[in-house]
Amino acid sequence: MARRPSPAASPACSATIRRSSSVSCPWCEDRTGNLAFSRARFAVSASTHDHDREEGLDFRPKFDATGLVTCVATDVATGDVLMVAHMNDEALRKTIATGEGWYFSRSRNALWRKGESSGQTQRVVEIRMDCDQDAVWLKVEQIGAACHTGRRSCFYRAVKGEGGAVSLSFVDAERLFDPAQ
Repeated sequence: MARRPSPAASPACSATIRRSSSVSCPWCEDRTGNLAFSRARFAVSASTHDHDREEGLDFRPKFDATGLVTCVATDVATGDVLMVAHMNDEALRKTIATGEGWYFSRSRNALWRKGESSGQTQRVVEIRMDCDQDAVWLKVEQIGAACHTGRRSCFYRAVKGEGGAVSLSFVDAERLFDPAQ
């Protein structure tokens, strides 16, 4: 699928141009409620705001220059963050189509399904996009460990700052499986 180019910067967001002047968009209006493009000779805005992407209901993921979006997976029951990974277009499409967590490994340059080798799978309950559609949030039922180290979450260490020194300490670090076996 061809990626859509980002819209060029414009004097106002596309919503203002296509809709009536009563549109209420903080990026399109100045603090007095006047439309931004009516201010100064149609000056080009430095904003990369895309009203339709942020406020509309069209699914338009905004992949970065390498074709990826960041994905956060959380436990649907507890809300705990389980992992942060990346998705390319194919991984996102497969996740939506199958209801399983699919990701793209930057280090291996390969698509992978969570649990395909470990058996520690994710059943996707809900998918959310952030405001500008460049990050994905998966609410999942995690079967087993989410982390390749065998832990329930990839976030099993806390950062401690004491006396000017910064160190890590284990929290929730029990292994559910041994990755060496």
